[in-house]
Amino acid sequence: MVGAVFTRAAAMNYYFYSEPIDMRCGIDRLLAHVPNAQLGDAYIFCNKSRSRLKVLRIDQFGVWLSLRRLHQGHFFQLKLQQQPIQLSEHEWQWLNCGLNWTKLRQNIRLRLDV
Repeated sequence: MVGAVFTRAAAMNYYFYSEPIDMRCGIDRLLAHVPNAQLGDAYIFCNKSRSRLKVLRIDQFGVWLSLRRLHQGHFFQLKLQQQPIQLSEHEWQWLNCGLNWTKLRQNIRLRLDV
């Protein structure tokens, strides 16, 4: 696009919804779960078996919807809560890898070699 200006957004917030969703949900149905969606934030949803995540993100041009599936194992999830859980950048990275992101609060160090 000619003349488009791409600027880096401020720090992104990550919100994890612990209530399982139907993975057939598309952008519009997921947006209904996020009444106060903010530009640049990420909204994370998990299926009932905790094998898949859907991430909804809104930028200045539109809405992104991404799917993450683990080859084996499950995404760690807390007990069901009515409100979304706000995650830090590091907690999101651990969740995204299928690791128990609550251990970050216990000062455990992890090194991932790729």
